[in-house]
Amino acid sequence: MTNILTTAAIVIIGISTLVILLLIFYKKVTHGQALIRSGFGGTKVVFDRGILTIPFVHKLDKIDLTIKKVDIHRIKSEALICKNNKQIELKAAFFVRINRSVEDMIRVAQTFGCERTFNNDEISNLFRVKFEETLKTIAYRFNKEEILENRDVFRDEIVHHLGTDHNGYSIDDCAIYDIVENET
Repeated sequence: MTNILTTAAIVIIGISTLVILLLIFYKKVTHGQALIRSGFGGTKVVFDRGILTIPFVHKLDKIDLTIKKVDIHRIKSEALICKNNKQIELKAAFFVRINRSVEDMIRVAQTFGCERTFNNDEISNLFRVKFEETLKTIAYRFNKEEILENRDVFRDEIVHHLGTDHNGYSIDDCAIYDIVENET
């Protein structure tokens, strides 16, 4: 009888230890984020469940999948020059996010780093030059009056020019929310 009790106690302690270890090492993803586990077994990405992570064997990072807003203000001396050599001031907002594919998440993690995905200023710095150059290029294709009268066409042309491949990021939308005629 003592043998059976000892065996049962060992089994219960073993199962309890296993459950506790699983609870400690199993990490769940929160909404708007993905987990990237690297190390033994290769790189794994999860964005809809959890993943088992063992210290010293795996490294676990989080990536922010929420949409980030990048504001561009082209006013005063930085006003855009149109095709008819008139200037126009505008404010635009670009909305960027990481594509929801394993390959793109790994590419973002390797190219930009996981921590940077949580910082809106870092994201703005990554894309600001590209967005400003696109605004300059597209504005120069239109007359000032065309931009004022056909804001949607102007916006669509900007989005089309930017394209879709941005090292794992995509442009969700662009909003031109303030256009001011510059008399210069």
